[in-house]
Amino acid sequence: MTVSPGFSPWLILLIVSASILVVALAIASYRFWNQARQRSASLEELNNTLNYHLEQERALRYINERFLEFSRDILCSISADGTFLQISPACLTILGYSPEELQGQPYRQLLVPEDRASTEDEMARLISGEHDKAIEFRARLNHRNGQVITIAWIAEWSPEDQILFCVGRDISNELVAEILTQEREQFFSLSPDMFCIIDLNSYFFELNAHFVDTLGYTRDELLGTSYLDLIHEDDREAVQEAVWALGEGVEIKDLEVRILNRQGGIHWVDINAILSADDLIYVVARDTTALRKAMEQLEETMKELERSNRELQDFAFVASHDLQEPLRKIQAFSDRLIARSEDLGEREKDYLRRMQSAAGRMQALIEDLLSYSRVTTRAKPMVACNTNEILSEVLVDMETSIGRAQGKVDAETLPETWGDAMQLRQVLQNLLSNAIKFHAPDRPPVVQVRAEDITNDAWTLVVSDNGIGFDERYAEKLFHPFQRLHQKEGYPGTGIGMAIVKKILDRHGASVSLNSQPGTGTTFRIRLRSGQGAA
Repeated sequence: MTVSPGFSPWLILLIVSASILVVALAIASYRFWNQARQRSASLEELNNTLNYHLEQERALRYINERFLEFSRDILCSISADGTFLQISPACLTILGYSPEELQGQPYRQLLVPEDRASTEDEMARLISGEHDKAIEFRARLNHRNGQVITIAWIAEWSPEDQILFCVGRDISNELVAEILTQEREQFFSLSPDMFCIIDLNSYFFELNAHFVDTLGYTRDELLGTSYLDLIHEDDREAVQEAVWALGEGVEIKDLEVRILNRQGGIHWVDINAILSADDLIYVVARDTTALRKAMEQLEETMKELERSNRELQDFAFVASHDLQEPLRKIQAFSDRLIARSEDLGEREKDYLRRMQSAAGRMQALIEDLLSYSRVTTRAKPMVACNTNEILSEVLVDMETSIGRAQGKVDAETLPETWGDAMQLRQVLQNLLSNAIKFHAPDRPPVVQVRAEDITNDAWTLVVSDNGIGFDERYAEKLFHPFQRLHQKEGYPGTGIGMAIVKKILDRHGASVSLNSQPGTGTTFRIRLRSGQGAA
């Protein structure tokens, strides 16, 4: 190395070293500046990213807050111990409590007692992981005003946060509608009437089970088909006119038409229908086929009854004339024989007396049968009757028989009666005659006639005696023709008198009851219509 004069080697070395150091420092400074610039850019980028995420978080929090504020459902978070951590303002509308009142409070206090156990069990399953999520879990909560609110919950447990997040929707009104719908569908399906819904194009929209069962079809066979196919051809025009009138606002009421079943058989139905706002026609039809057949049978029975009544009237005429005439001749000739019986022995005289007695009983029987048949064949219109006057006439007619038995009839004042005076007289005559006839041999008959339980519409006639009475077990037998509760010996009669009484009372719509004991007497109670009330 050549060294210029005046510079020492050490100086030159120092200058070179200094130059290298300056260059190294320059390079290092550049590198540091460049790294600082890159770090600054990275920090700025990181800062921008953080600011972006903060803005996103603020926006999300704002959206959540607005969502909580405006949601109609209850949004809430619940701790593991069942305490409300946060709850949306919808709780004020749904439950009547503000969020501030419920936060920090146990949810259990809102539940109705019957739903507490099931709700706590469901929450325990969610916390334990047995269920991932509860969907449409229903629980009833108490409103502040005491009303019960049904809430459908969706809930999910967050293991990381140890929080139960819930969304609750008030389904109280939906539940009522659901119950009403179920009841309507149940009524629709179980009703004994035939229900169907049809559209304005005449097609079946819906039918109930009774409709298809009555006609022998299945539901699927009739849905979408025209109801006109089931209508009897002679009734289709009337049905179409009625449906047209529905569009004019006129409801179908009690329209009787014939419809055909699967086998082509005819069913008479009584139809009522309305047109709803959804342009569907709701139809209720009642099958009256059996009723019509019953009415036809009733008409036939009534005709047969009229024929029988005419025959009975003819019989009554024959009985009152043709049958009694031979009896009168038998009695007349037997009277003549008895009058000339000095040449007859005692046996022959006894035969004649028996013949006369039999003829007399036969005549009495015919007369009683005539009386029984005339209850309906010779009945008179119902009018207001003076019951006291009728009773007085009966007592006058019975004066001899009452005196012969040394009897007594105590009668109180009686109200007016609505009925047939002649037949009411028969009733009183039969009751009093039996009371006098069936008395104990060792005591005179005493009969009491009075009224009780008097109202504007009705009153009760009471006839009681101190006679021999009878066992009440055979009371019903008393009102049947030719039925007797006592021996013929000592108590004459045909056994038809009380049957006449019952038939008359049935015609008057009166009820009869009795109380009797052997040896103590009998009491009849007859509930009659009041003359004033009926008029």
